[in-house]
Amino acid sequence: MLKFKLGIFLLFVVGFVIYALSYNNSSEIVTITVKDKQSISRGESGHKYLIYCEGEVFECTDSWIFGKWNSADVYNQIDTGKTYGARVAGWRWHMWTSYRNIISVVEKNAELEKFIKKARE
Repeated sequence: MLKFKLGIFLLFVVGFVIYALSYNNSSEIVTITVKDKQSISRGESGHKYLIYCEGEVFECTDSWIFGKWNSADVYNQIDTGKTYGARVAGWRWHMWTSYRNIISVVEKNAELEKFIKKARE
């Protein structure tokens, strides 16, 4: 019985590690143009922040894998009609109404483009 419990525990730990590594490796930098955004109350468990962009919907939630605990602040930085460079992670799963998560955003403008170009030289 002890071996069975140990086996289940190890299976859980391995699955957890594989998920965390996969989630971390799924991150990428994308350019998004925000069409709309919405804050959905989840009662006592907080809010779910949705960001509607051209071609995709994202969520902005906390992520312990990335050490992101400021989803409300990131959501507040995002304005409708503006274009951003965003680091996103995760997967869009239609069956579970799951969206890729916005980890961080930087507004795209001429100053940012000059900075990036200079940094690459």
